[in-house]
Amino acid sequence: MCVFNLNSAEFPLRTIVDLSTSCSSSMSTQTGIRPDDRLAAFFGQCRGGRHRMIKVKIRNEAMVLDEAREASGNWQQDWDNMVLPAVEEAEPCYILYRCGKFLCFFCWCCCSIIFFSF
Repeated sequence: MCVFNLNSAEFPLRTIVDLSTSCSSSMSTQTGIRPDDRLAAFFGQCRGGRHRMIKVKIRNEAMVLDEAREASGNWQQDWDNMVLPAVEEAEPCYILYRCGKFLCFFCWCCCSIIFFSF
């Protein structure tokens, strides 16, 4: 898990917003997996902090938006209703979860998943 303070220079908001224009230069260099147009456009519109949770999956060699939920209470109240149901046992995903001024980044991958079969 990574935690970023959204109000510090450590994690400027433009990091998320610029995703719509700069993903190919950073992310695809590492893996070749790029966000699809819908996800890039969604991140480009994520200002104001109204989204509490964003879930991203990899489908057909692209990162896709699977789910986005707006805050309905404080972050502790929303946790059980949003994050726990979003995690599927055998389905890897990335979850961004806003905890007040912090943004937590989770990578979920079940240990029992077989990636390659020989």
